[in-house]
Amino acid sequence: MKHLFSAFALLLLLSLSATAFAHDKHPQKAAAKPAGEKVEFIGKGDGVTTCPVTGEEIHNKDNKATLMGREVYFCCADCMASAKKNPAAYLKPTHKAQVAALKAMPKAEGHGDHHGDHAAQSEQKFLGKGDGIETCPVTGEPVNKNLKGEANGQTFYVCCEGCLEEVKKKPDAYLKKKK
Repeated sequence: MKHLFSAFALLLLLSLSATAFAHDKHPQKAAAKPAGEKVEFIGKGDGVTTCPVTGEEIHNKDNKATLMGREVYFCCADCMASAKKNPAAYLKPTHKAQVAALKAMPKAEGHGDHHGDHAAQSEQKFLGKGDGIETCPVTGEPVNKNLKGEANGQTFYVCCEGCLEEVKKKPDAYLKKKK
């Protein structure tokens, strides 16, 4: 029994290491800036109920990290890794400051914006930022080839589960029609 547990632990450690290594090989949208250089805040959620990277609702508290002196929750491990690489791009030091910064930002369309005007959603315009093969159609970040979907007769890939659901809900908004 002891050997079975050890083997399982080793297998788990190796798979997590491989995932982390593969994720680190892809450039992220908010690359780390040299010290002293101002970082543009591109956060989209509060880090408690919504993911600070995508703005997606947080369904469980499994993906969490202590960043900027506070506990922050994410929708997936990829978002957590992105925030760890450049916390100032997605987070403010306090939850109150985070909420204030989000309110001050112009209302964004696309990834994670589930609170937009329903009339605006009905006249759906094209929001795609990537090709769905190498770059996520929602965020424009490199895709995870394990996150594959199909819509309108097209196979596409995305960077995270939240984007997969978003494209499935509104494929015409994120995928270019085949000719």
